[in-house]
Amino acid sequence: MAIPAAALKLVKEGSGSGAIPATSGGGSSEFQRVTIAHNQNTDVLLFRALVVIPGYPVYSNYFVVPFAVSGLFATPSIDATNLYIEIGQSGAGLPAQGFQYYYRILVP
Repeated sequence: MAIPAAALKLVKEGSGSGAIPATSGGGSSEFQRVTIAHNQNTDVLLFRALVVIPGYPVYSNYFVVPFAVSGLFATPSIDATNLYIEIGQSGAGLPAQGFQYYYRILVP
């Protein structure tokens, strides 16, 4: 079912930054959970998130969430009050990684 773009209402948009902790030996995994309050009392919302990892050595350093590539991952979820973005890495002895995130939350 298509929704005309004019019918969407912007609830919230913004950005922030954080860091994924370094991993230890073995196949460990570390992540940072970003919590963004929207307080709409519904989870029937549209959202888009983008993660930028500066200096990531691939074709580009930005990823549309969700993604999983070369040990890095990001997973979004939403409930009646918050948008969550988990950004992490898995593998042995990986250094801490800084990141920026950008998001938009819309209500149909």
